[in-house]
Amino acid sequence: MRPTHSEASEARGLAARKAAARLLAAVIDARTPLDGLTDHENGHPQYKALDLRDRALVRAILVTALRYRMTIS
Repeated sequence: MRPTHSEASEARGLAARKAAARLLAAVIDARTPLDGLTDHENGHPQYKALDLRDRALVRAILVTALRYRMTIS
């Protein structure tokens, strides 16, 4: 059975959000520098596997989450 258009779109966005969650945990818990994780050549493998648009989404999620971290907590 083929996924519907909305399910296919959700699957594409889900990979970026999962990568953002993993990288955010690395930044907060392991104190790993964000720039190293999002480097286009030597970054996190899950981040490098994404296309450029999804990488931009991941970066936007990370920067926003870190900016408002104290407010969210």
